[in-house]
Amino acid sequence: MSNFFSPAAERNKEPILRLLQPHLEKLDRLLEIGSGTGQHAVYFAGQYPGVLWQTSDLPANLDQLALALRQSKLANLPSPWMIDVNDPPVQHDFPAIYTANTLHIMSEGSVEQFFHYTNKALARSAQLFIYGPFNCNGEFTSESNRQFDASLRSRGVGSGIRDREWIIELAAEIGLQLDELAAMPANNIMMIFSRGPSECSV
Repeated sequence: MSNFFSPAAERNKEPILRLLQPHLEKLDRLLEIGSGTGQHAVYFAGQYPGVLWQTSDLPANLDQLALALRQSKLANLPSPWMIDVNDPPVQHDFPAIYTANTLHIMSEGSVEQFFHYTNKALARSAQLFIYGPFNCNGEFTSESNRQFDASLRSRGVGSGIRDREWIIELAAEIGLQLDELAAMPANNIMMIFSRGPSECSV
């Protein structure tokens, strides 16, 4: 099977869409960080043609991602952006950011940088959707997650399943509060954060 097809993304796209549906109905555009194979982007954008779904990934993945988007022939899927969260963040004003199965691939330092980037890319009133496997109070939520974490750490690049409490703290530092934490298939969770406009005025 091609490295640019994810069976997991194919299985989880429908449960994720069901959870995000009431949020996507209110959006006109969204930034996805770490789009990978583009399967989520193609599926979600196809279901919501009124939402411009801006994909992104690291340089090594962009050509194949761009090909998948072109093959979809969806008008609301523009060319992907190159985004490395460790680069200086670029100011945007997206009303929402979505990322799936990325934070356990990044090093801890890159996870922190992800939130710095997110802070610059989100509008003052916005949402953040994070999907993936996470620990609870420092404990694995399943034996399969424990084994997955060992496999990640064996790569020697700083990958590993993160504690959900740490992610919530990092989000709070950029003014995002946790609105919903939902159990998802295969021992994953979805965290939905939001923040309103600043109360300060000039």
